[in-house]
Amino acid sequence: MRRVIQIVVVLMVVLSLYGCKKQAVPLNLPPSVQVGETYYTQFVIRFEKGRHRTTNYRRGGAIPVNTPVILEDINEKFITVKLQPSGQQLLIENVKKHTNEDVGQAFNKLFAKTKVNLSQFTKLERNNIN
Repeated sequence: MRRVIQIVVVLMVVLSLYGCKKQAVPLNLPPSVQVGETYYTQFVIRFEKGRHRTTNYRRGGAIPVNTPVILEDINEKFITVKLQPSGQQLLIENVKKHTNEDVGQAFNKLFAKTKVNLSQFTKLERNNIN
């Protein structure tokens, strides 16, 4: 009888631990988004201390539109890229409570495989973009 109780207790512990297991949240990224690939900034990105928050504050240093970056890492909350050619690392924090967007949506707004065609803008607009 004692052996049966021990088995039941162990089984209950195992089942309770299994129920606590975290499930990975799938990112809303197209299959073309791959770590190690080069992408281009789609607008001027502001940053402070190596970090950009998706709250859209316009302060700190500026990374120009069409700057090449290499995607180093992406998860449910952060995107890490390496600016080219400097090699400076930039951490992008997705602040979902302010943007109502997941990290995949943030990535798709910030970066693309192709440069922005700046010739579609007037000279005055191009001067204000950069």
